[in-house]
Amino acid sequence: MSNPVLSVIVTAHAEGLLAHKTMLSIEQALSQVKDSYEIIIHIDNGDKDTTKYFSRYENNRNIRIYKNNFKDAGLSRNFAANKSKGKYLAFLDADDLISKNWYASALRILKKTKEPVIVHTAANLTFGTNLGNQVLWLQKDSFDLTETPFCLPGLICGRLVSLLRVRCF
Repeated sequence: MSNPVLSVIVTAHAEGLLAHKTMLSIEQALSQVKDSYEIIIHIDNGDKDTTKYFSRYENNRNIRIYKNNFKDAGLSRNFAANKSKGKYLAFLDADDLISKNWYASALRILKKTKEPVIVHTAANLTFGTNLGNQVLWLQKDSFDLTETPFCLPGLICGRLVSLLRVRCF
């Protein structure tokens, strides 16, 4: 198989069965993508339930699973990025959900753009067990996916352009 167009990188720690909803949302979003893809799952210091959940994907030819104990989100993402073969990267934590059109929409933008860009969501919704954890925020540099992307020359290095869910800086 030639190198995939999209590498979806899922970092996992202690999500347990919550990761199932994440994987379902990824599968739904990838069903809208016509390009080749791979899924890389990186379990960093994973608990027993999370490791057991992801073991169901061990024989899936589109999914590669790596385990170690970095105990650091940045190191975990960088490790998985270095294992990826895709032209574009999409990062997701194992407790995140993604809309069914996100990957397809982002890939359309990236393929049309000649400059290096980061494509990210226009809004993020976080939630938790109490009302104080339920927050919706808009990215201050967000753009509609039908508009010209916001270019960040010099931030992307090498062969990879990233699809990122970026939080406000």
